Amino acid sequence: MLRGLGLARRAGQLRVGVDAVQRAIRRSEAVAVVIAGDAPPQVRRRFQRLLGPRGLPHTVVLDGDQLGRAVGRERVVALAVTDKSLGHRVLELAQALKG
Repeated sequence: MLRGLGLARRAGQLRVGVDAVQRAIRRSEAVAVVIAGDAPPQVRRRFQRLLGPRGLPHTVVLDGDQLGRAVGRERVVALAVTDKSLGHRVLELAQALKG
């Protein structure tokens, strides 16, 4: 999954950070959203309100430090993939990580 996120970043198909992910969701650019397992509760609630009505695929996995390393940042609690095939692949790999 981490390689998929890195690939999406290099391809310009990744939005990083809470504000950028929220914009991508509102603009219907996001096809998949990844939220860090250690994201603050208020951030998780905010995304649930945004994602629920849209039926946008998302997952909660890893922690902010691990997600950050995958995209060349220190810590990241939210990511949005804007490419359909990359988004589906990232979600598949995230599910595999969960077991």
